[in-house]
Amino acid sequence: MESLENGIQKLVEELKENFDSHKYDLIISDDLSGRLLSLVVKKILDKVPGSAKKVPVSFILGGKYVGNHDEDGEAGSILKEALAEKVIDHKNLLIVTEYIKDATTIGRLITSLYRIEDENGLKFSIDVAALGVNEATVQFAERLVWPGKFFFGGYSEPRFLTEDSHKSVLGVTTDDQNFDITPIVDTNAESDEIQKIRGDVNLISEKIYKRVWEKEIK
Repeated sequence: MESLENGIQKLVEELKENFDSHKYDLIISDDLSGRLLSLVVKKILDKVPGSAKKVPVSFILGGKYVGNHDEDGEAGSILKEALAEKVIDHKNLLIVTEYIKDATTIGRLITSLYRIEDENGLKFSIDVAALGVNEATVQFAERLVWPGKFFFGGYSEPRFLTEDSHKSVLGVTTDDQNFDITPIVDTNAESDEIQKIRGDVNLISEKIYKRVWEKEIK
């Protein structure tokens, strides 16, 4: 995870103004690949001076795990209902993911949030943060009729948790057959590896916070 540190720092620097103004009241983590990045972002956000309370993070599976069903189908309804439970008491949302290849997952999440707005008389502010994107995705996003902003750490694909071999460190997994939107405990996960990665999350969060806010160079 240390190899991603520079990209995470660049992403956080892009988000700093919004963090300083305490804009966000909920982080939506695009699981599984966005889980560790979301935890780093949350830990940094919670350190920002003047925070009245810690910002919660909600983990949700919005990508390939819900199947290639349209938004009006079973999976789309499950996603919308699961999201509604998480966001109903919030207004300013930050969706965090590891890598945006074609914006399909992010588009699915944003579309679901728009439907929740319409059905409940709500109005969200929605921003998206990604460690990596491809240039075509940024161009696509700029054409969207969407008032939110994209923040990203670079144009390369991180390839850390997008590879199945790394997912055992998360401690959670998916139920691909039942369109589960919430991750389930991975009984095959290695506890030592999980503890190590949690330590890495804490260490990287602390280092980046000090560099960006306290201007320490280490």
